[in-house]
Order: sequence, then structure tokens, then C-alpha cells
Amino acid sequence: MILYVFEGEKRELEIFLTIQHLFFHLKENHILRSFGNNIFNLYKKITDDGKQTDERFYNDIISIIREKEKDNPEFSEIKENSQISEIYLFFDFDLQDRDKTAPLSLEEKLRRIKTLLDFFSDETDQGKLYINYPMVESFRYTKTLPDLDYWKYEYKIKDFVSFKTNTARFSDYPNLDFACYRIRNNTISQKDDTEKRREELKKNWGFIILQNLKKTNFLCNDHLELPENKESISQIRIFENQDQKYIKEKHSISILNSFPLFLFDYFEATTLLSHIMT
Repeated sequence: MILYVFEGEKRELEIFLTIQHLFFHLKENHILRSFGNNIFNLYKKITDDGKQTDERFYNDIISIIREKEKDNPEFSEIKENSQISEIYLFFDFDLQDRDKTAPLSLEEKLRRIKTLLDFFSDETDQGKLYINYPMVESFRYTKTLPDLDYWKYEYKIKDFVSFKTNTARFSDYPNLDFACYRIRNNTISQKDDTEKRREELKKNWGFIILQNLKKTNFLCNDHLELPENKESISQIRIFENQDQKYIKEKHSISILNSFPLFLFDYFEATTLLSHIMT
């Protein structure tokens, strides 16, 4: 079984159910769960409210989700962590620490995010963390596909709070229908599941994947082309380059979405390209 943990409940589910239908054969047993809070709350849960820094004392995400889902019959069937073979986490880099009683400095926020990236670095161990810059709405931050200017887009940290609103104004697409199936009761609407619709979505996903891969390779390696391998655009390399080239220098981030990068990691590059070209 493979566990996917999302920060939110709606957008991520729409995107991932579409990914399942377009790119997976659905033979894998995928468990999709919402964490329901931001990346800083994840840090607190994993480190027991930030009191412990030795990895021996870290909590594991399966136990955290099991406790959260203790009344859910499906998840209660998982008695042993070994029943989960892979874990993927998807969270936002929105930097909006909502703990007003003890606000964190930018430096401390970055330190905590890096700690999580170091901890969640292997999907077959503690799990692998993917980060949206600045948040999942980056998926829609594009003009009409293909967008040849996508690699240029960045966003000021001070304006993160308005990113969702500005994305709606900026994008040529009024909602996620350009790249996602319509979801009803956590399943794809039967009326939306047609061959014509599938072809339309795969075409747009092809553009989204290529845009994000090329942009990420430019961010990490200064080449506006497809990356040679997944190691060259790892999540920690993305974070380090965001920090050095954008956060420290320009007080901004390069807008990126994590789901195309997850697909590049999950599939061999040639397999992924065959998926989006056929």
C-alpha cells in the first residue's frame, strides 16, 4: 500500500485523482489522506512540538495519520507501519505560521522546512516530502498552455497571503477544469470520464509537466531544458536554490508545483515522457 498525505482536502484531491486516472493503472492500493494543517504544524507533530531535535525521537507520519483517522474503518485496518510500502507528502511553502502566540522568524521557518526535507527524503523510509512554491494553487499559475514565459514567474514573499486571489486573476483558466476531472464524492464524475476528455487532460498535463520540469532545471542547474535525472532537481536542491537565488536575493520564490515533479520522480523519465506523448 502507498500512503499519500496532503496538506489540504480539496485541491490536492482533485489533482491527485486526475493523476491516478491518467498515469497509473490503478493496480496499486493508494491511500489518500489530508493532514489538515500546514507545514509548521507538521514539524511540531513530527518533533513533538519542536522540543526534540534528535531523529531518534521523531514521531512517524503513519502513526500521526492513524491517530487522526482512528474512527475511519479503512485506515484502522493498518495495524503495522510495514503494511505501507511508500509514503509521499505534499505541503505548501506559504510561510504563514498561524501561531500568533509565538511567531517564528523567516530564518527559523526555513530551518524547520529544511529539517523536514532532510527527514522526509525517502519514500520507502519515513516518507518523501514535496513542496509547492508557494502553495498548491501554483498548479494554475499559467497563461494559456503552453506558456513560454512560465520559467520567469516568481512571487514576493510579502504577498503570499494574496497568492490564491492573484492566481485567479492571472491565470487564463478560471478553475482546474483545464487539467483536472470534475470530482463528485471523492470520485471522478462519470459524465466527465470520456475519451475526448482524457485526451484533452493528457495534452494539458503534458504542457504542465514540461513547464515545471524545465523551470526546475533552470532553477537548480541554469539550463532551460529537461533535467538529466531526478537527483539534479531533488526537493532539497530546489529548496536550497530557492533560498539562495530568490529568498535571500529577491525576497521572492520561483513559482513551482510539486505534482509534476512527483511524477518525474515516480516514473523513469522515458516512461513519463511516453505517458504524456501518447
